[in-house]
Amino acid sequence: MSNIPDITSLSDLLTTSPNQPSSSGSKEHLGEKNTGLRLDLATKINEESRPDTGEESRTNNSMEEMEVLLKQQSVKLALVGERNELLKERANLRSSVDDLRVKMKYLQDLKQKQSTQKKREDLLTENARGIVTKTAIPSLQNDNDDDEILESLNVLPSSNWNHRLDLIKKFYPYIDVLKIASSNYYDEDGRLVRTIEFVLVSPLLFRIPFKLLIDARTEAIFDIQLPEKKNHLTNHFKKSKTILQSLTTLTMLSHSFSQVFIKDYLPACKINLAMYGLSSLSKILHKRISVIYKLVRKYASHIKDDQRLNPLLQKDELTDNVKLFSILKLLDNVTLTMKKGDDIFTLSLHWDIVLNDPVTGECESQLSLGVFQQDGKQVFPSINELFIKLIKEYGVVIGITFLIEKTFDLQI
Repeated sequence: MSNIPDITSLSDLLTTSPNQPSSSGSKEHLGEKNTGLRLDLATKINEESRPDTGEESRTNNSMEEMEVLLKQQSVKLALVGERNELLKERANLRSSVDDLRVKMKYLQDLKQKQSTQKKREDLLTENARGIVTKTAIPSLQNDNDDDEILESLNVLPSSNWNHRLDLIKKFYPYIDVLKIASSNYYDEDGRLVRTIEFVLVSPLLFRIPFKLLIDARTEAIFDIQLPEKKNHLTNHFKKSKTILQSLTTLTMLSHSFSQVFIKDYLPACKINLAMYGLSSLSKILHKRISVIYKLVRKYASHIKDDQRLNPLLQKDELTDNVKLFSILKLLDNVTLTMKKGDDIFTLSLHWDIVLNDPVTGECESQLSLGVFQQDGKQVFPSINELFIKLIKEYGVVIGITFLIEKTFDLQI
């Protein structure tokens, strides 16, 4: 049997001593050979058990990159949080700035109001001081100079009624205020009442008397009356025929306005709406009278069987304005007889004055135009729509003239 050790495992190789004695030279040579084998095996095993340095390097680089990314993400989150905080702070600052602006605007307005109030009080004080001085020592002052100064500096309503009425006429050019009278008395309840009576006149159209009852303490109108007229023969009061005639005339001029005037404006003491409404009514009446007069004069030969218009159909124009207005102020329609071929037609213009807006008292014209055959049947139904468009652009006279020329081939 051989004396060479049986190497069956790695542990046997590692634990086998290379200096184990042998009995002969061959044994020594074999021992050296075995020793070399064991070293080679150990070296190979060590190399196999050592990790790959390339993979380790790549792994380390990946870990480092991941670490860098994580750090950058952390910094980013911190910056986002800081940004949000700054945005909140900016919003709060803007809100504070807006609040300060509102407060500053309020204080500026308050300061301006206080300054205006102070100037007004100073003016009133100066006026009152001037009045007291004038009353106390009239002999030391010139009355004319004082009146001029008071008139120019006084901020209260003027006591010059003539001047005030002249100003009213600029706003209400078609009406006039006459026979103004005022008085004061105490009623049964001990209240001081001031009355103002006047007659509202639209020359040649209507006259309406008014009586305003005013509470002297509140300066508010609490009643509007149409005054009664004293009969000097019997010393009794009775309803004036002029009042009834005025209301009847007003109803005939514009039924819609008269109803609101009697049932609303007078009972509710709306003197401003009553005045403005009557002025608006008078303005449109003057326009209607002027237009109808022009049409009557232009188409006089086409007006048949209308006794009311005979004075206007003469060759010479009517110069009596009283008679002219008495004829035309209640005239709200004109009928012209037209011939086309063998057929005869009537052209009828109807012009009403209606209350457009009860809230403002504004009146407006309401016109319509129709063409009829002798048997009363209406023809050309679209002519009214065309007529309304024409008068908005060119006026009533030109609009009717255009339609007559195009419909009936009539040139005048």
